[in-house]
Amino acid sequence: MTMNKSLKIAGAIGILATLPLAHSASVLSQCATLTSEMNQTYPQRVDKVTTILGALCAPGATRPVLIYRMKLDVAKAEIPSGGLESQRSSQLAGWCSDPRTRPILNVVDVKYSYSDRSGVYVGELAHKVEDCPR
Repeated sequence: MTMNKSLKIAGAIGILATLPLAHSASVLSQCATLTSEMNQTYPQRVDKVTTILGALCAPGATRPVLIYRMKLDVAKAEIPSGGLESQRSSQLAGWCSDPRTRPILNVVDVKYSYSDRSGVYVGELAHKVEDCPR
């Protein structure tokens, strides 16, 4: 994905932050529209073992959830215990400290759902604005 495209999508999702939380159906609808645009750029390699397969929005308990579907180019058995969990702090730091992404957490929760190279579910990491340092 080009930087311009990334910033355009991030900016468009950031518009979600201007909507009142009471309009979660509207936020969900706009999020779904934006993930449809994002999905035109996937799959996309993140690093030597991780690929983003796609994104979607789903209703959540308190607000919509932006879900990134991730594939790890390893077998589930090769993933060390706590392997996914080791990514939590850097993911959360990115969402909480970046002025382009922090407002998004005000209106949607974010989840990374991981599968192995065969498509077997490995686990997930979820982030909410309440998880950000104060």
